Amino acid sequence: MASADHGVFPPANLRELAAEVVRLLASRNETVSVAETAAGGLISASILATPGASKVYRGGLTLYTLESRVAFAGWTQADIDNYEGPTPEVVAGLARNVRTELESTYTISESGTAGPTGGATRNRTPGYVALAIDGGARGTRSISHHQQQASHHHLTTLQPAPAQALLAPGQLNFPGSKAARLTGSIPSRITGAASFSATSRRLQEQEEMSEDNEDWKNHPPYRTARENEEFEKKWTATCSCGRVKYWLSRDKPLMSKYCHCVDCQSLHGAPFQWAAIFHKEDLHFEKGAEGLAFYNSHDKQTHHKLPCKVSCAYCHTPIMDEGRNMVLMFPGIIKYDNPEHKKWFDPQCHIFYSQRVVDIPDGKPKWSKLDGISQLVNDVGDIKDVEAVVSKKKLDDTEKEEKEKAEKQEEEEKQNGKEEGKTNSS
Repeated sequence: MASADHGVFPPANLRELAAEVVRLLASRNETVSVAETAAGGLISASILATPGASKVYRGGLTLYTLESRVAFAGWTQADIDNYEGPTPEVVAGLARNVRTELESTYTISESGTAGPTGGATRNRTPGYVALAIDGGARGTRSISHHQQQASHHHLTTLQPAPAQALLAPGQLNFPGSKAARLTGSIPSRITGAASFSATSRRLQEQEEMSEDNEDWKNHPPYRTARENEEFEKKWTATCSCGRVKYWLSRDKPLMSKYCHCVDCQSLHGAPFQWAAIFHKEDLHFEKGAEGLAFYNSHDKQTHHKLPCKVSCAYCHTPIMDEGRNMVLMFPGIIKYDNPEHKKWFDPQCHIFYSQRVVDIPDGKPKWSKLDGISQLVNDVGDIKDVEAVVSKKKLDDTEKEEKEKAEKQEEEEKQNGKEEGKTNSS
């Protein structure tokens, strides 16, 4: 007698794992994104076939070709030239780039050799798989595994044990071992996957995140400082009138950018916006959500619905752009004890430079749209040679390292001179 699960996607063992992953993420108000290659989208499909997935799933990319990794995962020509097949380092890099772009709490990444053909090295023989989970400040874990008897129908073993190492206690604060077991159990080819599509569309249409309640006020960044006595205050910022005050616990932002999009120009009344990216947990408001105004540019309503713009309700100073997991703070309102500290917030690049109203010849990388997934352009908006940009960046980094090394050596020589002077005086 045929099994009731015959031809149904995902299989029963994966449905249980995916449901547990979704439940854990939802209970922690966390999200996940996926970057997969040989699995061809089946990890995302397994998650999305689970009721409630729309609350935690930020998106997924199937980065099967090297060209797609340049377009969507931050790869350069140098990455392509040095590519030697799937490895834990490769999937860890894919996970980091995709998590940053999609602003998810975690990103699951997979790559491997599905077969039936392959190469001479271990990582190019059928049955090899590399897995990674990136959690931003929480860290990155990656492993590889080889199923000796794997056929071209199954990329990885159906035994979940090898992937449990990704979420070993004491390594990362990831939501249990279920996520790793899920990635370690995804076959690269599963018949009946087409039956997933109708279920996925129906779930996405029926399930939307509702923010009718005000539970968001009890979560970062709106928890007040009084509710977290261990919060370390590295930076202080206030609006123009002083009614809104917040603290940051991180020395430097995850990244800083200049944004030239027309929305930023309009909402800030400036040619571009200077924004620094932080985790929500890095921020605490003195009075929580009190005194803040919210604006959702998508539906043009003044309520708290992500993503949204946050400003002071009195003087209307822009405070931040709030995403689902990250916030874009505006360094201009931070109070710097030392002017040199302002350099820690220097932008690394320009985005949406194609919409600029003024040319900025500052030597920083300029992307026509989002960084890493659009074209690099020069100061006047012409398309640049990616390899030349990478070479210049390597040269700049080398010069910076040499300068720092020379300064350190000079400081050591001065210190040694002082110690010799003390010895002679004695």
